[in-house]
Amino acid sequence: MRFALATVVVRDVAAARDWYRDVLGFRVVSFSARWGWCELKQPRSGVGLALLEPKKEWGDFTPKVRKRLGTYTGLIFHVDDIDAEVERLERLGVEFTRKAKQELWGGLEALFRDPDGNEFHLVQPP
Repeated sequence: MRFALATVVVRDVAAARDWYRDVLGFRVVSFSARWGWCELKQPRSGVGLALLEPKKEWGDFTPKVRKRLGTYTGLIFHVDDIDAEVERLERLGVEFTRKAKQELWGGLEALFRDPDGNEFHLVQPP
């Protein structure tokens, strides 16, 4: 077994695809607006992310997915220079819910949101 993708629920998969590509630097692997699906890869790490737009055609599964929209994801992005990355992202309009601060475990950490309110960690390891 191999881990493949972490899923982030979005309102509009096409708009989210553009944001994750243009702001966070992901590469688009596959995309289907009809099915509300976009698979992305992060070029440096190769980590995969799936953007998922809930569709009424999914039936009972749709409400379960919608509950995850605009929530804390628990997903972590590592950076070499957190101050420079926060500055770059803020210039691009990214909302930070917590500015970078020193953590007890030795690293620096900030929290930011995508346009749908999904929250992520930005971490500079010790």
